[in-house]
Amino acid sequence: MKPLSPKSLEKKYAELGLPKAKTDLLHDYFLCFANLYGMLEVREAWNVFKHFEGNKIRKKDFRGFTRKCG
Repeated sequence: MKPLSPKSLEKKYAELGLPKAKTDLLHDYFLCFANLYGMLEVREAWNVFKHFEGNKIRKKDFRGFTRKCG
């Protein structure tokens, strides 16, 4: 899979409609999740995020982030 350019990523973030603070928070978590590649499913990643962050981000936005930008 070819990496996306910064311009393409910005467009996808804009399509999600999440504030920058939320996309930054998701980036922090996904950098950590990347260290568990192959061991952690999206469902489990959501459970970890939810445990530590509560309702800061809706599940549909979390999953949208994984599909568009992950």
